Amino acid sequence: MLPNINTSKILQLRGQRAPVDPSSAPAIVTEIEEDSNGVPKQATTVFLIGKECPFRCLMCDLWKNTVSTPPPPGSLVSQVEAILPQITHREIIKLYNASNFFDPQAVPPAERTELGRLVKDFELVVVENHPNLVSGTVVDFAAKLEGRLQVAMGLETADATILAWLNKQMSIADYEFACGFLLEHQISVRTFLLLPAPGVEAEKMVEHTLASVHRALQCGSEVTSLIPLRAGNGVMDWLVEQGHVRLPDLNVVVETFRAALQIPRHKDQRVFLDLWNLDTLAAEDVDAASVCILLERWNLNQALDC
Repeated sequence: MLPNINTSKILQLRGQRAPVDPSSAPAIVTEIEEDSNGVPKQATTVFLIGKECPFRCLMCDLWKNTVSTPPPPGSLVSQVEAILPQITHREIIKLYNASNFFDPQAVPPAERTELGRLVKDFELVVVENHPNLVSGTVVDFAAKLEGRLQVAMGLETADATILAWLNKQMSIADYEFACGFLLEHQISVRTFLLLPAPGVEAEKMVEHTLASVHRALQCGSEVTSLIPLRAGNGVMDWLVEQGHVRLPDLNVVVETFRAALQIPRHKDQRVFLDLWNLDTLAAEDVDAASVCILLERWNLNQALDC
């Protein structure tokens, strides 16, 4: 039985934030990502430094690189202005602020408008947002872009009981409504799923995650991204130590991703695996580097080539 976890407990078990400065240039990562037409594109993720998300999700560790109070006005715009000269392509840009792009406390409306102006010539702009913060504001922002807008939302799991336990303050119905609203307005959806969700028994990790992939695809998610579960945020470490949560090993990750890629889907739908820090999941007898190369190839080709 899963222990009772609430916001107070999550905050109590937290460690320290990283020393971040909203006035400095943000970190970026550029990767190759297949677009909806199967064409490899350069995708640059910009890790903006801003105000912490108000939703205290049990598994989240993104708060470590945020500030607890609103940053100086215009700081998000200044960060993007500082980093744009380093981005030589105009294909895919992801503006990830470790919070919600359409929360006015995280991204003030005037700043959001200016951010849209700065990135409007990219083919695809991806932002992250909680399903319950999807509204007409998203549609207005999309209309100002020359390319497409994609909204990334964390469903995490299609298991209603575990989703409620994660303290995300949303339901599966909320996610489904947000997907329907976005697709109705020609805004595509990117879905984050945990691999597996906390509290899933070891023998059910693959099955549970695949059920969540099915649900996201059925809701029209253009990109479904699997995020291997990790500790490091305080409460997750406590849950692992107490035996309430099992982290996946690299074999489970590979098995799950292999099976996920074989799920029937529309030709414009892709399933990706987040490769960050995968080497920490490898057993001593596993060549993690070789496995990561294989998974990178599966990500890019969206097919099993071996």
